[in-house]
Amino acid sequence: MDHFTFSRRAMLQSATAMGAITTLPFRAKAAVPRADLSIPVDGGTLELTALTERAVRVRFTRRPLTPILTMPDILADPGQHFPAAVVSKGAAPSLRLPALHCTFDRSSGVLSFHDAGGRLLLRETPGTRSLVDAKVRDHATMAATQGFDSAPDERLYGTGCFQDGALNLRGLPRRLTQVNTQISLPFVLSSRGYGLLWHNTGLSELNPPEGRVDLALVGYDGGASNVDVTTTNGNATVARRPAIFEGRFTVTTAGDHALLLDLGRKMTSRYHMEIDGKPLFDFANRWLPPTTSTITPLSAGEHLVRVRAESDEAPVLHFGPVRPMTQWQSPVAEAIDYVVIAGPSADEVMRGYRDLLGAVPIMPR
Repeated sequence: MDHFTFSRRAMLQSATAMGAITTLPFRAKAAVPRADLSIPVDGGTLELTALTERAVRVRFTRRPLTPILTMPDILADPGQHFPAAVVSKGAAPSLRLPALHCTFDRSSGVLSFHDAGGRLLLRETPGTRSLVDAKVRDHATMAATQGFDSAPDERLYGTGCFQDGALNLRGLPRRLTQVNTQISLPFVLSSRGYGLLWHNTGLSELNPPEGRVDLALVGYDGGASNVDVTTTNGNATVARRPAIFEGRFTVTTAGDHALLLDLGRKMTSRYHMEIDGKPLFDFANRWLPPTTSTITPLSAGEHLVRVRAESDEAPVLHFGPVRPMTQWQSPVAEAIDYVVIAGPSADEVMRGYRDLLGAVPIMPR
């Protein structure tokens, strides 16, 4: 898009911006500032808070809103609260900042975000706001989900350091976990001129596919061998035996499909997957996270998936059509919580990001 300028520096910042969290001096957590605009909606309350001249924080919770602790460093100055203009026009209350306007549509129940000139940057997808009771290891919590419309020509970058080789993340599923060399960051930079920070410190999913097939062990791919690995208890020698897993799944419509392979343990050493005999990826090293993903065209009908993995793994394939939206999901949450930063340029988005989290120190020589 003509309005969007994208420098190499901004691309690297969007992919590795976790440094802004991990390298800054720790500051005490601060209570959430008083919201500028509170909107009662079905099932809870939406709260909009201006953070800077180009950033707004959105929270949706089912419970009465009380001050909670935020993640450290969400604001460079936790005591600062940027003034915003609140406009209440019945069906469309809005929050107006110098570079960003946020409007709520009562008929659809969604928020939309526009730049100072009125151009649409981002819009929630109707019917995707979900905050439901859940349990994780017998602990009561809530699971949060929110979707956003995504045009076919939108390009999304970020989420940290992954080994799948993907640059444009539109429609791509990713499980955001910290595993050895994989550094995950719930932030994306859009070619439409905005950035979005999914404000959740735990496990999160980007574009999780709805379909699932558990793969069964059907044979072995050679004999066992001993491999030297590094564990939390130091160096160790483990026995590994390559195996072949298979399963079948059906898609109802032809087109691009999002695939996420989960090998079922904390770390793995190889990604090898074929669909109908066609290899989709074959990549190996000793420091691989348990999940990887891709997008591939599939015809309607049944498909055979084959995975080569270690015999003690339990591969699962998640699959589904690429949808015209970007969806965020967290299995542990107390609210839907995200921050939108307006550009329009990539450098302006990243400057807004630094205004929230602080500048990253220069690396030592």
